[in-house]
Formats: sequence, structure tokens, C-alpha cells
Amino acid sequence: AGFRGAVFVVLSENDITAHEFVHHTRDHPAWSKAMASPLVQRQDVREADHTFSTPAAHRELVQGTANWLARLTAATAVTPPDIRANTRIEAPLP
Repeated sequence: AGFRGAVFVVLSENDITAHEFVHHTRDHPAWSKAMASPLVQRQDVREADHTFSTPAAHRELVQGTANWLARLTAATAVTPPDIRANTRIEAPLP
């Protein structure tokens, strides 16, 4: 048995590591099967480098991650715990 949760894979177009990952998943049946799972969502960010250093690439990374988390939360009906309920706050929050 392996991990059976949702996975979000973000790959940058101009990144040798991302290219190696794509080739590895394509060339190895177990990885191909894992990446084809409905629990795996892949986002490719065009013209991005390994660190998503341009404003456009960073925005796409953040927006894609936020969208994935929102869908994951909605699909699993999980509500994040209220951190404030268990935290002593010395100063008022904005």
C-alpha cells in the first residue's frame, strides 16, 4: 500500500529537473500509473524556471495551488481547524 491521498504536481517548462521527472514518469510503468491516477493533478507552468522567478510564473503557481486546495477542500468537505481557538493571542489580529 502506498500513499492514497490527493497530489498536486507543478512543473516548470524551462527546468531540467522537471523535464527529467516527466521522462522518468513516462518511462517507468509504476510512475506512469501513479501520474494517471484521478488523485493526481498536474499543472505545467509555461516559460517558468525552476523557482518560478518571474511575476507571471509565480502568479500562475500560486493561483493553481490555491485552486487545487479549494477543490480539494470542497471535495473532501474538510474545514480547516480554527487555529485561533487554540492559540493565545497577545495582540489583536488585523
